[in-house]
Amino acid sequence: MNHERETITIETPIEKHQVVLKSYLTGREKRSITSVFLRNAQIDAVGKDTAIKGMTGSVVEEAENTALSTVIVSIDGTAENIVERVLDMHSGDYAFLVSEVNKITSDVETQKKTAN
Repeated sequence: MNHERETITIETPIEKHQVVLKSYLTGREKRSITSVFLRNAQIDAVGKDTAIKGMTGSVVEEAENTALSTVIVSIDGTAENIVERVLDMHSGDYAFLVSEVNKITSDVETQKKTAN
């Protein structure tokens, strides 16, 4: 299924970059972000008990990079090198974009709609 998805345009607060975001994730996109954590988890299963024993330190960065590249469509009209461009932004703009992307990846808007 390939249909045109609604996007959201936001402006970063400090350097005023115009950033286009996907308005929601597909299940496939959500799974690709989640799989970063699962690939890096050390899971110990004994009988019915399961415990996560640890993860590598870079797992959060890898998951964040996957989320940024999945959700952000373009920055200032171009779609090239999204993650690198976000990482090179002022730290305030970077934090703003991570927060906005996290709202989409955590389905905040969907949860608000289903709560009403």
